[in-house]
Amino acid sequence: MLKPEGTGDATVEALNGALKSVAATFGVGFANTTRVINFSGTHGGPEAGDIPTVCAFTAMCPGGVFNPASPNADIHPTKAGYAAMAGVVGVTYLSH
Repeated sequence: MLKPEGTGDATVEALNGALKSVAATFGVGFANTTRVINFSGTHGGPEAGDIPTVCAFTAMCPGGVFNPASPNADIHPTKAGYAAMAGVVGVTYLSH
């Protein structure tokens, strides 16, 4: 089984932090949906801890195995992933 490289979540969190700051200057909320799929890596844990949610919410696990090198792997969310992300967007929208 392949494992995440260990730096992607931190890079995306830095970008999301910058986007959140820009959104705040315009008085709007920022829905950080990355944390739904990559909870472990975005909360200081190892990126390998994200594999269960990556497999549950994206098509990165063809045949049930995390394998981003597979020609059948797809980083895009599944219906379950979009539903989980919509929850984050909804909470953000309702809180602003």
